[in-house]
Amino acid sequence: MQVEFSCSLEILELNILFIFDNAKDADNISELIINLPNNVRTIITIKNNNLKDNFKFGNESNLEMKPLTRSECIEYIQNVDKKRKFNQFQAEKLIDLIKTNEKEVYSFKLSKHCIYLDENFISIDILKEILTEEKSNNEIDIDKEKQALEDLSLKTKLLEKLVKAVDNKMSEIHDMPNGDWTKAEIYYRHAYKLINMNLPQEIQDNENLATLYLKIAKYDENIIYNFDNLIKYYENNSKIIKTLYDGSHPDVARSLNNVGSTYHKLGDAQKGLQYRVEALEMFRDLYKGSH
Repeated sequence: MQVEFSCSLEILELNILFIFDNAKDADNISELIINLPNNVRTIITIKNNNLKDNFKFGNESNLEMKPLTRSECIEYIQNVDKKRKFNQFQAEKLIDLIKTNEKEVYSFKLSKHCIYLDENFISIDILKEILTEEKSNNEIDIDKEKQALEDLSLKTKLLEKLVKAVDNKMSEIHDMPNGDWTKAEIYYRHAYKLINMNLPQEIQDNENLATLYLKIAKYDENIIYNFDNLIKYYENNSKIIKTLYDGSHPDVARSLNNVGSTYHKLGDAQKGLQYRVEALEMFRDLYKGSH
């Protein structure tokens, strides 16, 4: 069987590379490796360095892969991404964060969350927020965590936590410039990516998602002057708020007023007036007399 397999590979007349990652038992692959034709090369990786002598087949060379030193890590972080520059202090903070959470499960948790974020704006603060949320659960199963990439219910929980983490870190922008304007830019990128995903239905009525719509709308309106999606953002915010509160509620009234004000600013005063009247009537119902 092994000979037939090797002959089949040789007939292909292609350069082929086999990778045996995290190999544990040399006996399982030794016969295959020895009989491979000349057009096939192999890479065998092992985590346990004590096993390296078990994987010497023929004249192959063993290369010992060692962890980078702290200074090498800093140099790598500062040069790996040409779009995003880390200074010495930022690189050291990132290394310390990784070192503190070096267990495989926490590394995997960070990586699976980062899939849904803007890769150019993943800050140390958002990583800390994710880890804080995840560490509240003391029982961690790495195999179960890996299912989250395939299992819809687990993916929904992951996205729900991520929406909450971004909402917690992103400041709400107001029309007067302040320190929040600069801080909000990083989290705006993540929030924008999240709300434009095809989010599971279970998250569509999420309070944190409602707040993200509001924060993104105010960022677009007051900082980058992008009015293309303002109505959609404010209406989505209002739609979710309405599902959270039955009947009259101050947050519902405020969300209606935001929609009305936006229609008015964009030139549709009549439609804006309808929303603002509805908001005013709700406020009057909630607060009797002068308020």
